[in-house]
Amino acid sequence: MLKKLFFWRKPQSSEADQRVIGLLKREDADLSQRRELLHYLYLPSESAANQVSRDLLADGYTVEMRKASNADQNPPNPWLVLARIVTLINDENVERARNRLTELTSRYGGEYDGWEAAVR
Repeated sequence: MLKKLFFWRKPQSSEADQRVIGLLKREDADLSQRRELLHYLYLPSESAANQVSRDLLADGYTVEMRKASNADQNPPNPWLVLARIVTLINDENVERARNRLTELTSRYGGEYDGWEAAVR
């Protein structure tokens, strides 16, 4: 069975996160169960991506680092770090993650681009 994914790119506020959480609920996602949350972080250099990856590993994330598929069209931040964590998806956890990852990428000159989660 195909999983539906809901995501929010370039989150600007907790209101945007709440809209996505609302969509998950409307699709009958059981948010009382922990599920994988996938975050997209873009960094300006391999060195910055390595630093962010180390910080995320210390925070309990699993990470995958590589050149972004659109690296040529994204010259300021051509390195992608995918950060995965299994957690409860709720307003508090999503906002905490968004704030932490926005701060972390900013520290290394990068950009936090949002998150996604499977309905099932």
